[in-house]
Amino acid sequence: MDYEQKLDQLADIINRLENEKLSLSQEIELYEKAEKLYIECDRYLETAKGNIYKIKQDLETYREEKFNSKED
Repeated sequence: MDYEQKLDQLADIINRLENEKLSLSQEIELYEKAEKLYIECDRYLETAKGNIYKIKQDLETYREEKFNSKED
């Protein structure tokens, strides 16, 4: 399941918890699923943020090297 699908599933769970009459055991089960989905989404975003940071660093290094090579 990709990030967007996990977000959609998380939104569905939240909607159910807010709008449906559920037993306590159903609410607990849905809450646990939501918590797992949240953690997975958060990890994905943290990884993506790290990847973006790395790309920006690599680009900056490339620009500095290119600029410095023109000065020589």
